[in-house]
Amino acid sequence: MKHRKELEIYNFNLRAKYWLVRADGGKYYDDFKYNHFISIHHNEVTLQDLETSELLLTAEKTIEHYKKTIANIYEKQSLTKHQITFTAKRLYCFIEEMSIGDYVVVPSHKSNYFLIGQITSEVYDQEETEALKLNHGYATSTDIKRRKVRWINEVSRQKINSKFLYSTLTVHHTIFNITDLSRYIDGLISPLYIKDGKLHLKLNINTNQPVTSDMWQALYSVINSCKSNQVEEEITATANVESPGEVLLTSINQFLSDPIKLGSSALLVLTLLFGEVDTKGIKLKGALPLIKDWQKHKEEVRKAKIENDNSQLDLDSKRENQELEKIKLEIEKKKAQRELRALDITIDNPSVNYATEDQMRTDSHEILDEE
Repeated sequence: MKHRKELEIYNFNLRAKYWLVRADGGKYYDDFKYNHFISIHHNEVTLQDLETSELLLTAEKTIEHYKKTIANIYEKQSLTKHQITFTAKRLYCFIEEMSIGDYVVVPSHKSNYFLIGQITSEVYDQEETEALKLNHGYATSTDIKRRKVRWINEVSRQKINSKFLYSTLTVHHTIFNITDLSRYIDGLISPLYIKDGKLHLKLNINTNQPVTSDMWQALYSVINSCKSNQVEEEITATANVESPGEVLLTSINQFLSDPIKLGSSALLVLTLLFGEVDTKGIKLKGALPLIKDWQKHKEEVRKAKIENDNSQLDLDSKRENQELEKIKLEIEKKKAQRELRALDITIDNPSVNYATEDQMRTDSHEILDEE
């Protein structure tokens, strides 16, 4: 079952950070998803252990305090300095640097799927109860240091930008800051959003065929046709030219604070055109109207020529030229429509897929079998 929401204009908080959090190689991916949390290891170190009356004004001093605490707790295990430092920095990220409102990305087993959500709680120690040990049909985390998360979207690997995949999957840290890569995540949180004072719209290009210049021209023609004469709007396009790929449209305007003028943005019109269904079934509402067949127009012009009087040849010629110009224009529109449909453009509505209990067990058993 998918939990979907109506498409809306999402307003990003520029202070929010972005994090990638691993679920122990995807083992606890379902637990994170179904119970709306993320967690981190090292149960031996509790939040109470890390509390101090000292005034720690810098990250360096706080991490040093964490290192001393961890060394004392794990004294019998003889951790190396590197292990202590690594553990301290990981806990520091989860406890001190993460904040309510930050965004998290969690890859599944083999990174075939990605959960994207927003942190909704401060860090807390989950009490170790029998509920943590119950068999829910999927592997459950026993980590006690947690944060609650509201999951916004779940996407397959194919929906993730290749640059994001390369930048994150080659890094094997359990938790790390990916704010510098937020441009690849924002459109997955909401395809229509405001950030940096600009309106953005992410279009999916689903064709597996090479994208031609005629296809791009058709798309840009539709974009321009959606502009309103009532507002001045400049639209830029950033394309990931892979097939399938995506196009990020950005509206540079001064009317974001005016709801009436905002409603006239070409990006909102495009959202109505391409939202929910792909172009195979969409009614383009006049942007690219269907035109008459070339042969039919040609025959009409020929009949008109025969019926005209010889004394009106000049007038006939003028009318014929007008008809031919009209036919030429309509053929160009028809070609543009065909090229646009070939792009197979869609706008994704964020959703999280909550599978059946049987599917959860199957996925969990596959992971455990491989271990």
